[in-house]
Amino acid sequence: MKKNPYLFKEFRGGIDDVFYNTFDRTWAKVAPDQPEPSRVLTKLPIEAADDDGTVVYNYNNDFFRSDNFTSSHEGKKHILFAGCSQTEGVGAPLESVWSHVLTNKLGSDLGFYSIAKSGFGWQKIITSFMVYVDKYGAPDYLFALLPNLGRFFVWEDHSGSFSYVQRYPNGGEVSTEQEDPSKIAPGTFIEKPFSNEEHKRSFVDFSISWKLFEKYCEAIGTKVLWASWDYTENKNYELAQISKNYISLGEDKQFEYVCSQRPYGQMQKFDLFRRDGHAGVLINEYWATEFEKEIISRGWLLEH
Repeated sequence: MKKNPYLFKEFRGGIDDVFYNTFDRTWAKVAPDQPEPSRVLTKLPIEAADDDGTVVYNYNNDFFRSDNFTSSHEGKKHILFAGCSQTEGVGAPLESVWSHVLTNKLGSDLGFYSIAKSGFGWQKIITSFMVYVDKYGAPDYLFALLPNLGRFFVWEDHSGSFSYVQRYPNGGEVSTEQEDPSKIAPGTFIEKPFSNEEHKRSFVDFSISWKLFEKYCEAIGTKVLWASWDYTENKNYELAQISKNYISLGEDKQFEYVCSQRPYGQMQKFDLFRRDGHAGVLINEYWATEFEKEIISRGWLLEH
């Protein structure tokens, strides 16, 4: 029997759903009564959890929580940040987010440029970075805080297109493999767990792709430094030694930093956690400090 030479029976989604010709706006949805997305002051556009309205989110013209992007930096170093909701700063004032804290440490006259967005995984970080370079030029430095590896594109037969999913080993908030679905409260977010087999495939795909991405950055003159907030996954990165541009973050060093900042244990409300378990003030400061240490040890930005 002759096999069908095509990958898909039908393809209703455009390939731009995976490889973006313009910045990804899949997350930048708005309420029906609001224009899309010219407003600059807003609550989060869409989120599974409620936002209490205490944090104001300012978006630039490309709908990132950042200064407006530009191809002219007037002799100043061009620094770009990338990541997911931890780097976008979900639930937090921008000045307390690690990327903004680090920018202030490196120089108060530097612009703040970030392509971090809630839900992004390493694939979307790479594709958005490449679009950024095409539109605004290659930055001198890329500092990225990666999420867990359970974020990837999946093909959906019912829609004839790709979707981008987030999966965690324990299934996130509620897993149908852990709980009786009939006992789950209405409206509760249900998520398929990130299986061991999916993790093994994802780790190899990431390792190869990220090495190639670092070579791309080297070719265009961008220095890369990256870490991950997934401390469990960091053990695998260290064992595999996949990159010389990797910063090891961990619970022990984080604990030491927190204790140094609160020696008498008098924790403030947002020191450790923000909304939905996102990192608090001290955790963001710890990440920024670790990046700063590595930047100094490499002699980067000394000429600034």
